[in-house]
Amino acid sequence: MARLNTCAFIWMAVHLYWFSRSFGYGNYTYGVVIGYGLLAAVATLAALGHIPQSVVVSEGVVISMGSWFPAVVIPLAFLMTENVTAQFRKLNRLTDQVQRTRITYILIGICIVALFSISNALRYLGGSP
Repeated sequence: MARLNTCAFIWMAVHLYWFSRSFGYGNYTYGVVIGYGLLAAVATLAALGHIPQSVVVSEGVVISMGSWFPAVVIPLAFLMTENVTAQFRKLNRLTDQVQRTRITYILIGICIVALFSISNALRYLGGSP
């Protein structure tokens, strides 16, 4: 189940990137290629049993990604940063209130996902369950 959750999270992040960039805010092809490449790599490693390295169920669930964790987080952080930057650039140029509201809602969604993802990442990087 932890393998499936890891792959599902990356799939969700790539689709959030694709959805938010699909409103015509510039070229986003390389981001989708990076995202799906990461998804394919993680799915392959999960199928081979390398990701996650261990799952411990004792007073909660502790999932250890091990040395693969930075290799998964860094591309996703790049996609998020690039996406938020592009959305803010577009937001500053728009005069149509409907499009400004749409971008604002997309940015709020990205920030919510990023907030919870970063809080989990910092917890795992800190070594606590």
